[in-house]
Amino acid sequence: MICNVAGSKNGKEYARIFCDSRCSRKTDGCETYDVRQDEVIPKMKQALAAEISLAKHICEAFPAVRESGWFQSRLSQFDQNKLRVQAEIEMAAENGDDADSLYWKLKQVIADKEHFEKLFSADNPWIQRFAVMDADAIPEFDCKTVKAIFQMVEVFRDGHIVPHFAEEDCKVQLRDYWTEFQAEGGISLWEEEIGQ
Repeated sequence: MICNVAGSKNGKEYARIFCDSRCSRKTDGCETYDVRQDEVIPKMKQALAAEISLAKHICEAFPAVRESGWFQSRLSQFDQNKLRVQAEIEMAAENGDDADSLYWKLKQVIADKEHFEKLFSADNPWIQRFAVMDADAIPEFDCKTVKAIFQMVEVFRDGHIVPHFAEEDCKVQLRDYWTEFQAEGGISLWEEEIGQ
């Protein structure tokens, strides 16, 4: 969806939200309609404040997660996978077999462990972007700021919005691991305290 200034109605600015597919290819089934900026933008700011709050709370819980048995068990699994692949490489070398695919597999196992550790650290790209922001001082939504914060914002005719934030992949992966962590008796911070 693309936002365009549609002029003013009764002295209030509106943003025109329209389907780019329809405009460029003249496809059927999409609507063009007006949405008031003074209703949508406060909702976007409220969603951003919630995202910032969530990122801060999750980041504050990282030390407890990293010291947990669940986290250490996960690291141990990565290490066991690494040892298993290394053994396969040694066996392939002894048998004179090609081990190129196994070296790629070893590299992937190492990268998976590094990525897992990064998700539960201040180096997590989602944490880096949102935990450093202030929920009480939301920046003005100029074009550069919006592009840095949102991947996309779905806006519906009734004014309902569904924001998709930057670095959402890292957030989704972290949330999946967090669900597993909670299932093993870990901190239930994500769902209960933040409500997201």
